[in-house]
Parts: sequence; C-alpha cells; structure tokens
Amino acid sequence: MGDPAPAMYVLQAQVSDKLNNAFPTLDWIIRTNVDPGAVSAALHNVLREETRQQVTDIRLMKDTWSLSVSRQRLNLWLMTLFGTAALLLGAVGVYGLVAYSVQQRTHEIGIRIAVGADANAVRSMVVRQGMARILIGVGVGVFAAYFLANVLASTLFGVEPHDLSIFAIVGVVLLTVGGAAVYVPALRATRVDPTLALRCA
Repeated sequence: MGDPAPAMYVLQAQVSDKLNNAFPTLDWIIRTNVDPGAVSAALHNVLREETRQQVTDIRLMKDTWSLSVSRQRLNLWLMTLFGTAALLLGAVGVYGLVAYSVQQRTHEIGIRIAVGADANAVRSMVVRQGMARILIGVGVGVFAAYFLANVLASTLFGVEPHDLSIFAIVGVVLLTVGGAAVYVPALRATRVDPTLALRCA
C-alpha cells in the first residue's frame, strides 16, 4: 500500500470559475440521518443548482468502499480457490505416498506375523512409525508456511496472514489423511495370510 493521494478541501462558495474549470470533477461526501435513497433525488437537484455542474454517480459510502477493495477481494477468492485445490492435491499426494510406503512393508509384516508376532502389535508399530514421519512433515510445513505468510500479506483482505485457525485446519486435514493412509494399508497387510505376504516382493 502506497501513501494516500494528496487531497484538498475547498469551500464551494469560494471556488472561482477558473478553479472550477481546472478541477472539472468534484467529489462530495454527505452524511444524513435518513435513508440515503429517499434524499438522493433532492441532493442531486441541490448540488446541480449550487455548483452549476452535472451531478452523476451518486452512491453510498459502503458501495464506494466495496468498489475500492474489489481487486483485493477478487485476489482473496482466487487464492482461496487455489489454496483449497492445493490442499486437496496435497492430501491425495500424502495419502498415495504414505499408503504405498506402508504397502511396501507387506513382506516385512508377513515375516513378523509368521514368526509369532501379534498382528495388533505389528499394526500399532507400523501406524506409530508412519504417524511419526507425518507429524514431522506437517510440523515442518506448517512452520514454514507461518513465516512465509508475510509474503502474501499485501494481497490479503479480510484475513490475517497468521490466522491460526487456517493453519490448524490444514494441519488436522493432513494428519487425518496421513493417519488413514497409514492405518488402512497396515490393517490390510496384517489381515493377509502370512504365507501370501511372504511371497510379496
């Protein structure tokens, strides 16, 4: 955000025709205690009579404010859309990668069960080891995103760059997806007949 543009307030009665021609466009800010829509026509006529200029584009201050931040709002919606898509793609990627890594241990799980290990204990071990890696990855990612959020601060509107609820939601989603990606393949692997699991390369 740059410095505000220079502004000058001049009493209309003291504005000469020469100055009036130099500034053909004047902006008026009027405060009223009644419904602005009910007095817009009267204001239009009074301003035209007093200033001898055509009065156009009468709108509420909230509409002016909304128009002034429309670009930032569009950027926010686009970033929200792309951020949601990135979160979904990241969740799918995490699930696929973690599930594949657990599936690769089917042979090891079969050996452990074949030599007498309890299936529940093996499943707990696989889930615990997988979740430890997921926790480290999510922790590093959220930590990095928290400090890199300042880069996006100038393009955000209506949202704090360090909104802890957003970081919490993203972390919970990734942890949930990662937990499912570890548990489901581990559950399948421990339910497979050890003789079949031993044949898996």
